[in-house]
Amino acid sequence: VRNEGIDDLVAKIDEHRAWQATPAGQDRWAQKQREQLHGSLREALVDAATQELGAAIDEAAARVARREVDPYTASEQLVAAFRARQ
Repeated sequence: VRNEGIDDLVAKIDEHRAWQATPAGQDRWAQKQREQLHGSLREALVDAATQELGAAIDEAAARVARREVDPYTASEQLVAAFRARQ
C-alpha cells in the first residue's frame, strides 16, 4: 500500500453518496428494493408450493414426459392446485 488513489476513491464515494440523495438515486434505491422483494417473494412462493404440492409436481412431470400434457399447461394446473389449497 502506497497511499495512492485514496483521495480519488474518497471523492468518488462522496459523489456516489450525493447521487444517492437525488431523486434519481432514491428512485434507483426503491427499484432495487422492489427487485429484491420480488426475488424473495418468488423464492418463498416456490418453496411453499413445492412443499404443499409435493407428489403432484412429480406426477405432472411424469405426464409431461409422457407427452400427455405440455409443460405450460402442467404449470398452470399446479398453480391452480396450489391456489385452491390456500
